[in-house]
Amino acid sequence: MQTAQEYILGIILIFTVIKFGFSSPTWYSGNNGKRYLVELDTKLNWLQANSQCKRRGLQLLEIDSSDKNSQIKDILRKIWGGSKDIWLGYHDGLSSSTDSHRPFYSLSTGVQITYSDWYNRESSTPEEQTHCVQLSNDHNLQWLTVDCSRKNSFICEESKNNQDSDNKRKTIFEANRKISNEFTNLQNSMRQVNENIRHDTFSALNTHLKSTNDIITDVKSSIEAILKKKPFVLALLADSIKTFNTLVVEKEAALAKVAEDTQSTILKSNSQGQNKINELTSKFANSLTSNTNEINRLLGS
Repeated sequence: MQTAQEYILGIILIFTVIKFGFSSPTWYSGNNGKRYLVELDTKLNWLQANSQCKRRGLQLLEIDSSDKNSQIKDILRKIWGGSKDIWLGYHDGLSSSTDSHRPFYSLSTGVQITYSDWYNRESSTPEEQTHCVQLSNDHNLQWLTVDCSRKNSFICEESKNNQDSDNKRKTIFEANRKISNEFTNLQNSMRQVNENIRHDTFSALNTHLKSTNDIITDVKSSIEAILKKKPFVLALLADSIKTFNTLVVEKEAALAKVAEDTQSTILKSNSQGQNKINELTSKFANSLTSNTNEINRLLGS
């Protein structure tokens, strides 16, 4: 049994076929890789064709270079059957001028066009109501000005605004990626500097500790050598010698403790510095991500 939704969809389809004719637009690609949605079966006036393209998130075809003109002609010559005219997204701004060289403008940007492929424009008879532009199969696929209410086939292409947004997004992404890579390199350099400082400090500390111990050892050895040569002095200073040895042991222990505390302080400072680097890196990465998301939102992604 047919559902109410299927019934409504069927009515809409029948209405569309009656009003516009059966349509099966097809995507075609030029040799440059750009894609175009070609609608040859349905014929609409200029405004309707533009609306159909916009409904699909596209725009009415604009040809702004000789290369693109060649691409479009190649596509149409391969798929065209019979005589069909194609709307272009250009108009004269409803100008009242009948000058055949009056300016025409882009529908998508509003900017006056600089490229054109008019058919015998010098000898054409301009009319006041020919405000829109078509690509004519009967005139070697060149351009003619015609009444905008005329029914023609049409071609849709990706909106220039979308292309600009994609280009901007790519540029921003590349800039963010470059900044991120530079920051990563900086982070690695900071880590290496931190490690080098720790290594050099430990090395200097160990050198100082060894030198101090060597001096104490030398002094102790010198005193012992003197006492061996002067036994009577050893007898007289027996108690002092014990005190001296005790002091030497205490100072050696104190030096070792200082070295241990200093190493602990260095390691703690190094760890804190590394944690700070990681914290800054994380914040920077989050900022980049947030920035990219905001750009995508503004560009309509």
